[in-house]
This record gives sequence, structure tokens and C-alpha cells, in this order.
Amino acid sequence: MGLKFTCPKCGKNKLDCVENVSTVNSEITDIDEEGNFEYGEMIITGDYSEVSHFECVDCGFIPQDSTDSDINDNLDLVEWIKEHCTQE
Repeated sequence: MGLKFTCPKCGKNKLDCVENVSTVNSEITDIDEEGNFEYGEMIITGDYSEVSHFECVDCGFIPQDSTDSDINDNLDLVEWIKEHCTQE
């Protein structure tokens, strides 16, 4: 069984991986007079993406390492979960 993330702020269990990508294009399909845009399919171009950080889907809590830096490495996140989240 895998590790379970439990957010220390809200107690929920969903985790997002936020990534920086080289270029993202979205076609604007409609613009109204109030400045609201409707977008079509997102197209990611370029040859790299990197993890910016991980965050709780529900409240936006970001796990940080011992230097108060946002965790952006999978193995560092595994260690953080082992230290901060009770496992069944």
C-alpha cells in the first residue's frame, strides 16, 4: 500500500504537483465586454517541465523542508510524508 498524504492544515488527502513548463498556449475562443475570456484546449510546447512544488488540492498548503523551502523533489516529499502524516 502507498503512502497517504494528510494535510496538516485542513486534514484532506489530495495533493497536486505544480509544474513550470516551457510554454503553454490556449486558444481564446470567446471574449465578452466585461473582459471574461473563454479558452479552448491547452497546448504545452517546448521540451521541459520541472516541478515547482507540491500543494494540497483543497487549501493550498505547501509542504516545506527544514530550510522552509517548498519541496519540489519526489523523494523529499516521501520523507516529508513519512515524518508528518500518520500512516495506517
